[in-house]
Amino acid sequence: GGDLKCWGSINYSIDSRSSGGNVLTPTAIVVAGVSFQSVSVWSYSSCAIATNNDLYCWGGLATGYGTWGFGFINEYDPILIGSGYSKVRLSEYFLAIKTDGSLYCGGCTSNVFAVVDSGVTYSDVQSYINSGYGTFAALTTGGELKIWGWNPLAFGPMGNYSGPAAVT
Repeated sequence: GGDLKCWGSINYSIDSRSSGGNVLTPTAIVVAGVSFQSVSVWSYSSCAIATNNDLYCWGGLATGYGTWGFGFINEYDPILIGSGYSKVRLSEYFLAIKTDGSLYCGGCTSNVFAVVDSGVTYSDVQSYINSGYGTFAALTTGGELKIWGWNPLAFGPMGNYSGPAAVT
């Protein structure tokens, strides 16, 4: 693990309170006693997984469709979301995999942070946003690719935000 630094036009990040949202040099994101192993950023949002698998998020923790289900938005300092996370991906939505392989999504349905595809274990997840439509792909630990979301450009309206479907 190591130190985490952020820079750029990062509204609601740690240094934007004094710099108008533009941080021109790498600036440490500090949580006392914590070092980080991975990070995901998108627009005004940032999340990082600590070496002990705790998940911290900060920034504009919401989408154009509402909150990710955390119950708060626009946090300047990293907030502990929970423990036991192995991956996090940010886009218009929040996607995370816990160390037990369970997949969580924030903002996918009714602005709730909830398990997706209960009982299935996942090893990786990605998201793609085009013109406000979200499409998600996740790889199960057994190697099966599943997709869900809305992708009118490639598939026509799938409208399947309720859960992943196997790609055959």
